[in-house]
Amino acid sequence: MTRHISKFHPAHPVVAPFATAGMLALALTLSGCGGDGATSSSSSSSTSSSSSSSGGTTTTAKLSDLMVSSELLTPVTTKSCTLSDGTSSTCYSFQVDEMPNAHSIGPWCPTSDAAPGGYFVDDVANLKNPSGKDEEVQVTVAWLKTLDSRLGWSIVNADGSVNITTDAELDKIATQEVNNWTYAQAETSGIVNHCIQAAPTAKTMTIEIPATPKVASSNTAVTSLPGAGIALDGILLFPPEPVARITAFRNLAPLDSYGGHTGFAYDYHYHRARDVPGVPDAKTKIYGFMFDGFPVYGATEPDGSAAGTLDNCQGHSTTALGYHYHSSNSFPYTTVCVTGAVASSMKRTG
Repeated sequence: MTRHISKFHPAHPVVAPFATAGMLALALTLSGCGGDGATSSSSSSSTSSSSSSSGGTTTTAKLSDLMVSSELLTPVTTKSCTLSDGTSSTCYSFQVDEMPNAHSIGPWCPTSDAAPGGYFVDDVANLKNPSGKDEEVQVTVAWLKTLDSRLGWSIVNADGSVNITTDAELDKIATQEVNNWTYAQAETSGIVNHCIQAAPTAKTMTIEIPATPKVASSNTAVTSLPGAGIALDGILLFPPEPVARITAFRNLAPLDSYGGHTGFAYDYHYHRARDVPGVPDAKTKIYGFMFDGFPVYGATEPDGSAAGTLDNCQGHSTTALGYHYHSSNSFPYTTVCVTGAVASSMKRTG
């Protein structure tokens, strides 16, 4: 289904980061997605995306120039901000509603042999697809039947219909996953043997990202942030999906062809950096920016060359680009931590 959301709409309420009805659920969605990794020793950058030379730093791209304006609720502005290391800085500030305007969302779960669902990959729980490899597969009724026959699941009913969650059941899924229920508990009081999907809802979030990113003394786990970063189309980039936690209840949470699905806060977010309208930027090849302000590219450098060795946060520094991140075509796809200081307003409390 295609969502048509009116952007730059003055009737939208102004909500600060995390001040949404789904605040706790969003925080719980991110829990258990990874640690903060090792401290990076990369040098600071003077812009959101830059190229370094022996004589200084030459700006090549800025977040304010690259964000897709039609996908934002408000234009990108700058403001004074305090960073997580206690220093004062300037941050980009803008609002998003966490819904794409330029592409459809879903499908996630198959409804028949003729109507396949989204995509699933498992490098964590090792369910494996029929070929025996941990690679992305399209979720079809036929593939779900292989899980039933090989693993004793029962997602597909005798009549060929698939157990698909309702929107109301997403809260039960959140409860059992976050509270580490046993399978027996979930079988009695929760949701098991289901393909998980829910319709996301638009909600206003204020994003603040350092305009002059700098590497911090230690990494920040993305579990303490609303996500890892934001794509140029205003959709949050999330850390790797906690597949083991989901499949422990014989459930699956597929992604659509754009690498997105609905979280516990009924938010649409990406777990993959995929090509979508306006992403990546045609000139710079940037997909988005992590919440520390450093840009994220695809699996290769902008010129198509191999990315080389990456640190624990899937970033590295090059002469041409300075410090930057890469998404990958295999697990973990996106980062579990950021190396730079983030805006204090984006840090979770409690």
